[in-house]
Amino acid sequence: MIIIAFASEGPLKDWRAKLGKVKNILAFVDFSQVSKIDINRPGETLAIEKAGDKWKIANTKDFYVRDDIIQGIELALNTAKEADVELASENAEKKDDFEVGKSGTSISLRQGDVLLHEFIIGKVGADFTSTYITRNDTEETYLIKANLNSALVRGDWYDRTILKSDIEKISKIRFQHPTSEFTVEKLEDEWQGTLPYSFGVDEEKIELTLEMMANLTATDIPEQTFDGAGFDKDIIIVQATGEELDNTIMIGGPQVVDAEEEVDLEDVLYYAKRADSDNIYLITAEQKGLLDVRIQDLR
Repeated sequence: MIIIAFASEGPLKDWRAKLGKVKNILAFVDFSQVSKIDINRPGETLAIEKAGDKWKIANTKDFYVRDDIIQGIELALNTAKEADVELASENAEKKDDFEVGKSGTSISLRQGDVLLHEFIIGKVGADFTSTYITRNDTEETYLIKANLNSALVRGDWYDRTILKSDIEKISKIRFQHPTSEFTVEKLEDEWQGTLPYSFGVDEEKIELTLEMMANLTATDIPEQTFDGAGFDKDIIIVQATGEELDNTIMIGGPQVVDAEEEVDLEDVLYYAKRADSDNIYLITAEQKGLLDVRIQDLR
């Protein structure tokens, strides 16, 4: 009797529990082995690949993924490995109902050219923390207790950071326009104009430009072509230098919009790029205005 009771409460109980447990198709994912991720969804194909300790948008000049996005992917996949899984359907015709069919997002995890894992992400579960998933080689659809949808089904892959520096290290700014150039410097804890002649600088006004030159983020990423970007004429160049720092931004022309579309001047976007990179960004009219200044604007 003791032996029977032990079997019922011990190994037999564990065996019965495992018998009804749904197989986790992501149980063997090891993110540390992944060096490339292919994301394919209707109308969009994207690949990101590891480059040193960063993740780069594949087939781009020099665009990277934000660190917090990669951290979110790693967390979601690690959570999925240990997550509870429910069988949502055994009918392949039901896949579209869970958005893992034609409208699903196919994810391929690779190590170089070697495919490690492949699965399809569908819609979010009713609790907003679970995700419907499947694979092409199975008729089943599963609900996994991991937020894979928000981690991998997104439209903001590009890191839009143009400049990121310690504002306190900036001690000199050079402003170059098509027909003029001037320089302001921080001398004895005060900002002063030094070239082409000495002039006073309003601390509050220069602070706004300093913030732009230390922390400039694009509002959008345009098509990566120099045609029509205006970098070949009448460009504005602003260079901030200081302790181990040299940030140079180049501002081109406004983005061309549909002639029939009415756009307020404050909504116009301008092309911008760093001097040390061919990446092209779009900044707002307000950001452009804080960089496109003359001597009289800083007094």
